[in-house]
Amino acid sequence: MTKDNNLNSFLCFVEDDYSIEAIQAMPFTHFNLSLVVKKGGIEECLKYLKSNSSPDILLIDISESKLPMTDIARLAETCEPGVEVIAVGNRNEVGVFRDLIHLGIKDYLVKPLTSGHLIKTLEHILVEEKKSVQGGKFYKAGKLVTFIGSHGGAGVSTLVANSGWELAEKESKKVSIIDLDIQLGIIPHFFNLEPSMGLQELFETPERIDETLINRSMTQVGQNLTLLSSQTSLQEQPNISSEAVSSITQAVLANVHFVLVDLPRNFLTSVNPSLLQNSDIIVIVTDYSLIGLKETSRLLEVCKDKAISNQEIFIVANKTGQYKAGELKREMYEEALQHKINLEIAFDSLNPLEALRDGSPVVNRMKGSIYDGVNSIVDHLLGREKKSGQIENALGYFKKLKF
Repeated sequence: MTKDNNLNSFLCFVEDDYSIEAIQAMPFTHFNLSLVVKKGGIEECLKYLKSNSSPDILLIDISESKLPMTDIARLAETCEPGVEVIAVGNRNEVGVFRDLIHLGIKDYLVKPLTSGHLIKTLEHILVEEKKSVQGGKFYKAGKLVTFIGSHGGAGVSTLVANSGWELAEKESKKVSIIDLDIQLGIIPHFFNLEPSMGLQELFETPERIDETLINRSMTQVGQNLTLLSSQTSLQEQPNISSEAVSSITQAVLANVHFVLVDLPRNFLTSVNPSLLQNSDIIVIVTDYSLIGLKETSRLLEVCKDKAISNQEIFIVANKTGQYKAGELKREMYEEALQHKINLEIAFDSLNPLEALRDGSPVVNRMKGSIYDGVNSIVDHLLGREKKSGQIENALGYFKKLKF
């Protein structure tokens, strides 16, 4: 969402001329609103939002929609976080109003639309906006994805950095990466950034954590991507509390579509009660070594112990083929683990190192097993199923599971 001279942007899609006239009769200067009104409904609105920024306030006509609740849910996935939505329709039913409010709609107005009704709704929205720093709640709740490696060198940071970049730059999702390895974290280097002290400062003052402080502590990587990280002394013991991690992740989730967390194994015990329980997806990155199998099995025990309903554990076998002679067979590995390998990514000796040297995400090269693997992870996070029978080659293929 963009501001123009501190004006709130107000986008309207309505199906009839009478509604357009009622909207245009509004005293917009009084409300500090910048108006864009277009003729159409849900489909026209969705098409518009795919190539334009979301407004601060959106009025959408659902009178022609055959499945209004489904269409509103689609709209929620397309809108940026923080949009306030007013729905307009023909059905004057309490049930419809209740269902729409449950989906995050700010108000439901029954046609014929009048300037008076609209004024009352806008006044309510703008007064609430002054009281709340988090803005609207109409969007699909942010998804928390925690990545953890079975052992050192598994390649977690590479997958986190590149998945975040792909989601933000290629899929236009609002994404925040949190690198909890505040001593040895390397994610800033993937974007040619100097390490900051932002995350450590939040941990030092947990009682002051709020949205404003978090925003100041973040590094802007791209238009849709932010990074929260630190690089502290190796001679000091990191102080990371479960409560602070929970406060930070929940505050960030309120304003983005995805939060990707790089969780070091040595911090697993101190932060797992909240982080693992709140994660929608836990991605375990491992390899086909005997150590990888043993440590992945231990991680699965911890994750399952903290599991919540509808939580998913997604296992990535990374760098396959790097030490071919010492690798276990996939079938043997899965049988011993009692869990399916969801994704294989073949070892790439060239592209990741060159990308890290250049300070550019490896997915920008659009080639190699890491590129294929990251695309598979992103597809899965977005709920995109592979077509039946479509199997990736040995450079990194994805076996689909039920999402």
